[in-house]
Amino acid sequence: MAEVKAGVVFVSKFCKPGSKAFKGYIDYIDRSEAIRNDNLSKFNLYNDYMDNPEKTGGLFTATKDILNTDEKQALKDLFAQAQDNKSIMWQNVISFDNRWLEEQGMINKDTGIVNSQKLQDLTRLSMTQLQKAEKLENAIWSAAIHFNTDNIHIHIAMVEPIPMREKMQDGPYEGQYRGKLKEGSHKKAKSTVVNNIMNNQPENDMINNIIRNNIIESKKKNPLMEDKEFAQLFMEVHQELPNDRKLWNYSTNAIKNSIPKIDQMSKLWIEKYCGDDYKKLQELLKAQENKYNIAYGDSKSGAGYVEKETKDMYKRLGNVILKEIKAFDKQQRDEIYNNAKNQGRKLSQSDAQIYRNGKLQHSSSYPSLKTAIEFTRLLMKDEFESIKNQRIFLAVQLEKEHENEKDIEK
Repeated sequence: MAEVKAGVVFVSKFCKPGSKAFKGYIDYIDRSEAIRNDNLSKFNLYNDYMDNPEKTGGLFTATKDILNTDEKQALKDLFAQAQDNKSIMWQNVISFDNRWLEEQGMINKDTGIVNSQKLQDLTRLSMTQLQKAEKLENAIWSAAIHFNTDNIHIHIAMVEPIPMREKMQDGPYEGQYRGKLKEGSHKKAKSTVVNNIMNNQPENDMINNIIRNNIIESKKKNPLMEDKEFAQLFMEVHQELPNDRKLWNYSTNAIKNSIPKIDQMSKLWIEKYCGDDYKKLQELLKAQENKYNIAYGDSKSGAGYVEKETKDMYKRLGNVILKEIKAFDKQQRDEIYNNAKNQGRKLSQSDAQIYRNGKLQHSSSYPSLKTAIEFTRLLMKDEFESIKNQRIFLAVQLEKEHENEKDIEK
């Protein structure tokens, strides 16, 4: 058996008002499924593309799974109104390789029963994206599922009862409503179908579990400042961050120069503590990327899935690191404040500046980059355990430098 070339295909054609296909579709809206199936060639623009279906399901719309007699007549009237008002009729088709649908659990392997409700829901999601992309939210549509052995497909007819589509400004079709839909709109509609099906796979739960529970939660429970291998990078990033702590978010442009160091900490963390989980994660991501390629029918549409998900993981891990830096920063500021309070004195101008800015600054009047580097040097040596609390160290260093200032003044 040949391999699956594309799990999902989305195509679109259109016809003018008064055409055979437009008139035929209106004529058969209120007919039975069997009659519509037998006369499909009278209103189907895809006779050269799709095989005749073995069975056609009932019409459904954006809001109705099944139409009664009155609802079919109301739909027929709206399509007739659209034709009278010179609307284009678009015929869109979502086609599936049945083997792919079976792999995704959309067709029961034992009974052959198709999840028709899911297909209807997918059609609605897809059409919502298509209408939004083409600014056709005022349009209405009706659809039917066509069943056959190899390729289940969904035929969707869409019109504007009151046309608001832009008109052609020149050429042989000047003054007529634009019929062709953008290729990008096709892609959005197709992506909606693929992603909605693929997102429900158990492999995605496994991927999310590794990222969320194994990697992110592990980092939350193990502070970087308790690991001397990360101290230098930690302090360097803290020094580089802007004074406005509200900007300390991985996605803000204000900290883009610090992102490489934050990513480096994340990478070191993963290598040291989550190597096996990361290896398993990459295997799952690559397998999913291959599945996306099959679903789209090319090697480009799914390309970048591994990179995208990995970048998202680094973003989430980076925000956890920034949250830890922010907590360290608050401890440092609180220590400055409490140190002054316990000594019964007001905050000096330099103390107040540190407290307001929320981070150490480069100046001889309070802990400088030199202090941070010395702190890092101590952490990187065996003396790490002798400093049980970095806040105490910083407070002591602050007092020492204040004493030096007094000696100079004398």
